[in-house]
Parts: sequence; C-alpha cells; structure tokens
Amino acid sequence: MKHGKRLLPALAAALFLAAGSACALELSAETVIPFAENRITVRAEAAGTLTVTPALTDYPLLNITENLPVEAGDTELPWDGLTWHGEPVPPGIITLNAVLTLPSGEVSEASLQVTVDRPLCAAVSCLPGADLFCPDQGDLRVECGLSRGGNVKLEIASAEDPGKVLRVMTGHSKSTVPVQLRWNGRDQERRRLPAGEYLLTAVTEACPDRRVTASVTLTDEPVTLPDIFVTGEILPADPEDDEAVWAVLTAPAIVGVGAEGRGLYIMKDKKYTPGGSISARTVAVRVMEIAEKGWVRVAAWRQGIGEYMEGWVRSSRLTVIAPRLHYGALINKKNQTLTVYRDGKRLGTLRISTGLLSSENPRAATPPGVYLIGSRIRDFNNSGFHYDYPIRLHGSYLLHTVGYQTVINTRVYTEELNILGSPASHGCVRMDVRPAEDGSGLNAWWIWTHLPRDTRVIVVEGE
Repeated sequence: MKHGKRLLPALAAALFLAAGSACALELSAETVIPFAENRITVRAEAAGTLTVTPALTDYPLLNITENLPVEAGDTELPWDGLTWHGEPVPPGIITLNAVLTLPSGEVSEASLQVTVDRPLCAAVSCLPGADLFCPDQGDLRVECGLSRGGNVKLEIASAEDPGKVLRVMTGHSKSTVPVQLRWNGRDQERRRLPAGEYLLTAVTEACPDRRVTASVTLTDEPVTLPDIFVTGEILPADPEDDEAVWAVLTAPAIVGVGAEGRGLYIMKDKKYTPGGSISARTVAVRVMEIAEKGWVRVAAWRQGIGEYMEGWVRSSRLTVIAPRLHYGALINKKNQTLTVYRDGKRLGTLRISTGLLSSENPRAATPPGVYLIGSRIRDFNNSGFHYDYPIRLHGSYLLHTVGYQTVINTRVYTEELNILGSPASHGCVRMDVRPAEDGSGLNAWWIWTHLPRDTRVIVVEGE
C-alpha cells in the first residue's frame, strides 16, 4: 500500500448466510488505517444493492457505501477509515456489516471483525485565534489540529489569489494536542501584507490531499475594544430566545488578566478580605459598578463549589476580550443539551451530561456563567474511563466526550451513553460521540475541530 505497511494479513469473512438465504455473501479486509487508501472486498453470488456499515458496540459509524448497485462477483470498496465530519475511526476492533438486497426483495447479510490501527498524521482543524487581526497589536495565534503526533504545515494565501502561497509556517506536536503557530501578518520575505481576507490552510506531508482551511481578515486599523464597563446581566433572561442568546455570545467579555487557568481573586471588600476565585482568561464576570480608586464590583460563580458571589477587584486585574463573530454555544442544564449557534442561528443540539452533586463530590456542580473556550488538552483517564477531545472552560472543568472502557480491544461507551441527558459528571460537560439526531450531525468531534479559542459558551440552569 502506498501509505504504509499493513500490520495484519488479509482477514477472510467468517460468517456466511444462514440456510435458506438467496445467495452467499462474503467480506474480506486488511487492517484499516484511517486517512489511508483502505480496501474492503465484498463477494456476492448474485447482483443487488449493497450497504456496508462499520460499527462499534454502541456507536454507529458512517456507512462505507449505501444502496450501491453491484453485480455478482467481487466488489472492491475504497474506504478512508473516517466517520462523521472526517473523524478517524478509533483504534481497536470494529465490525463491518454488509447487507445485499436482491431484486426480489430478499436480503443477504454478512459480518466481519477487523482491526483499526492508528491513523496517519492528517490535518483535522485550522482555528485562528481571532476573526479580525491587526499585526500592530501582536501576532495571530493559529491552532492546527492533527489526527496523531507529527509535523504540520500552515500555508497562507490571499483570498483573492488562493493559489499563490505567500507564507509557509511549520510546527510539530507529539500528540493530538493542536500545534500552536503565530503569524505576524507578513509574507515569506517578511514584508507586511496589505489589509484584506486571507486563507490559512493546514496540511501534512503524510496526507497532502487533506487540507483544512480557515479565513481571517487582516486590518491596518487596530481592533478597538471598550474600557471596562458596567455590563448588566450577562446571562440571557430566556435561553429559548435565540436573539438574546446571540447578543450574549457576540458581546465583548470582561475576564481576569493572566494566563488561562490562573486565578482571579474576588475580595469581599476594598480591604482585600478574601472572598473566592474564578479562572482568569476563560470566565467572564458581570461588572456591577465601577468605583473610585480603581475598584470594580463584579459578580461570578465561584470556582470549585459553583456558588454565586459578588465582590471587588482592581480594574488592573480585568481586561476586555473581543467576541468571536461566527460561533457560540449554549449549555442548558435543565434540558442537559448543548446547542451550537452559527451566525445568529441554531446549527444543532447534542445531548450532554453536566455535573452531579453528591456527598462524595460536593464540588461537582457545573456552574452557570459565560465562558470563553480555552486550550485543547490531551485525552485522559479518570475513574476507569477514558475521555477524548478535552477543551478547557475553567480550571479543571472541561468539555469532553463521554467516557469509554476497552473490552477485548473494543471501545465500549455504553455506561456513560446510557446516562446522557442527566447530570452525571464530576463537573465537566460530557458530550455525545454519536451524531445528533436533529440532522445537524453535531458531536464531540465536531466541537473539537470547529469551535475556536474564545468562542463564548453560556451555561444556564434553564429554570
């Protein structure tokens, strides 16, 4: 094969039709490598229409082919080993199910277990850190996501002439954590580029045909933001009012100064009596009053225990973050749903599980508030489950998939899928790995690859 050595010899189909079926059906395949040129062979004794579906125990995958007219004999099907929204099928054992419908209406079926190996290194996302970018205000951060550790190349071109690459930047990641690159608005010869729309394309050497492109507007005028201001309520009064929700999602956010994950301490009074803290950079505060001598009265939900608090901070400890213009999300704890908005309209809704308070986990509440998406971090294990695609909201509170356990080299999501739609986590937001049933197809992978840094996420109690 062009893309690398196969790890296992060809597997012959183990299951044929039961007695009395119209014709024999057989499947064979080698080890599947996502993003490679895999082949699935189907042998049928009669003509008909063929559907081949890969499946995990409790996680339906995208059909390899559906209602494909085939003749008697061998049919070779190409498969890139990808499922919804270009997500690589996870490593382990999956089942290929083939269904052949004959002209008479009779149905023949066959199944085959096949091994899925690690994917090739492919670009899966390209997420600029801003929609508008003025080089005089600093470099533009660009996150390039990879399907596995490796090298990535970022090509920059003008939207008016996309075929002419003006700048190439390279980076490396040892894992699926996105590569962080910074562009200063200049071309390869370090000349400042004129204002306009530019295309940023992530690509890898292993998969040169898979290119992920995003756009950003370069401007010569500094992006102006207001000084600290009285915000009024920062949560929408009605989470079902899409116009009100979008207004919150696209408003400037006032957050604590400092690196993501560091604490912004809110004092009970102007004498520095300790109150509580929230995460800097990713948690928005409600500004209630701007007082003299640099004091600002704010409100937020306290990190860890999730209780509402009001108090005082110095204005020097606050900063204003520009909104993202195209995406936002609303988490409704009452409905246990996450709804994505794009350009002011609902794009889709997926099921989630937020925190479940208990005597064993008194800090498990998922606090209400307005959050800014932070870093994408490595997958992790917790309490016997493995979690993928974690994105920081604040502190140790993350967006990530439902957890799975590995049984005989097969991922099993059943336990946490069965409790989706009800509070169940230790405070994080667990997202469905399956495509949403509303037709949008949204799932945790889509969130990981589409929502850029500083995207607003509103969390409401929904009552």
